[in-house]
Amino acid sequence: MYNKRSADCCISRNDINHNYAVIATAGRLVDVERQLAAQIEKNVSLVDELETFRVNKDELTRALQQEQDRTLELEADVAHLRADLEDVSELSGLETTNRLLREDLDRHSCFAQ
Repeated sequence: MYNKRSADCCISRNDINHNYAVIATAGRLVDVERQLAAQIEKNVSLVDELETFRVNKDELTRALQQEQDRTLELEADVAHLRADLEDVSELSGLETTNRLLREDLDRHSCFAQ
């Protein structure tokens, strides 16, 4: 009977050891699941942040394109104004030359009379 009780005791201890191993494994599994859930949450947060950066990049790209378009328009306006200024300067020079020639002609006309 002693041997049977000893065998029963060993089976019980084996069962207990097995149960502890199962509980320990289950505990590790719960820990890993928590870590996985935390990592998934972190990844979702990073994906959201990345999407925000992409939207901001798209908005900034559009704003940059608008500024480049405005710059081109302003450069064209400046070129046009410079051409106008050259025309005005030339016209002013011609008017000055014309006035001086008239004054000179008037002086000569006075002497001719």
